[in-house]
Amino acid sequence: MTKKINLMNSIQFLLFLFILSSSVFSYWAESFNVTVLSKDGLPMKNVNVTVIYQANRCGAHSEVSKLTNSSGSTSFSIMNTVDESFGTCVERIYTIRADFSGYSNLTIGQVNGTDKNYVLWLPFIIHVINVRNAANVPIQNAQVTAYDVTYSTDAAGNGYVLLPVGMSSQVTVKYGEISKSVSVNPSLSSSTNISLSIYDLKVALTDENGNYLKGQVAYKDVKKEITDSYVIFNMFSDPNPVFYVTVNGVTKQVKTSVSSDNIVLRFDLTPPIISDIQTRISDNRLYISASIVDPGRYASGITSNPLLSYETNSSSQAGLKMYFVGNNRYETSIPLSSEEIKYTITATDAQGNKDSYSDTYSPSFKPEKEVEKVTKGQFSWITVIGIFIFAIVIYFIYQKIREQTQ
Repeated sequence: MTKKINLMNSIQFLLFLFILSSSVFSYWAESFNVTVLSKDGLPMKNVNVTVIYQANRCGAHSEVSKLTNSSGSTSFSIMNTVDESFGTCVERIYTIRADFSGYSNLTIGQVNGTDKNYVLWLPFIIHVINVRNAANVPIQNAQVTAYDVTYSTDAAGNGYVLLPVGMSSQVTVKYGEISKSVSVNPSLSSSTNISLSIYDLKVALTDENGNYLKGQVAYKDVKKEITDSYVIFNMFSDPNPVFYVTVNGVTKQVKTSVSSDNIVLRFDLTPPIISDIQTRISDNRLYISASIVDPGRYASGITSNPLLSYETNSSSQAGLKMYFVGNNRYETSIPLSSEEIKYTITATDAQGNKDSYSDTYSPSFKPEKEVEKVTKGQFSWITVIGIFIFAIVIYFIYQKIREQTQ
């Protein structure tokens, strides 16, 4: 009997606590869906929806935010647990706000209302951007960006882009390395066509004289063998590509630019030619110059300074730059020495072909005054004339002596 009385007392005490807690801690819980539509009634994806509500104390509000899905919807569950011990302050409303690209709309939600599916409208329409390549072929997977939101084009080249009505908006279209920005005034009745400089690129390969070559042409991860006059790189989108070309086991980097649907890559096979070496002395320095040319109609050219290295019995230096002085000539100077100077000139073209010329300058042949020395098989006519005049003088002296002895 005593146990039954204790049990009844316990139940009554728990009931009292429940009634007390209900009167002190008023609260509510709410679950609902929010759908955001454009002005033309289509669902808007990636719209930021924020719910602002009283959560756990008077005079304060909490926020929770979510992005809408592809159906333009998102869902929320919120709860109010405000302590009303010191006065009634429970709010039975909450604010729902939709934000997208600087535009907002809001509504007020009612607790225990019958409508648990709220719809917000934003002043946007879905505008069609059609993207095509230089041959007017639709481009799939082009990236269309407006108001920091990026969309992808489908197989027909169409991107469905949310744009605010009644004003022009900046839209950027990108595929690979090619991009274009345009101003679009959206419309439901028409689309915007954008053409990108993207080609089915024909690539041919020749040497520096224009003779066609066979070899491998690689761009990034794509490699193609040229066995005929050209190969095709489909949907090529780099205006300033770097190709790696292999001919006869030799690989070179070839830089070019693309402005049409065909290009010719030049594979330079011939090194520069170093000739007509000349020396002169000025201010106790030895100046060495050379004619340096890269042969071929389509030669890659001399794009860096030729280098000169020299050594004597007592000193040496490598990598002296030779500077262009006009008429295909390059020159540099080194300290004059009483010792023989062994020097080497090295020239490299833009594709790495290299040639060298070596010679020795001997100071024992240095005249007292400034002279120019020709070191590549050229004969001095001044010396010939001097010898000829000297012979005439000797002949006349000989004749005078002979006449006197007779």
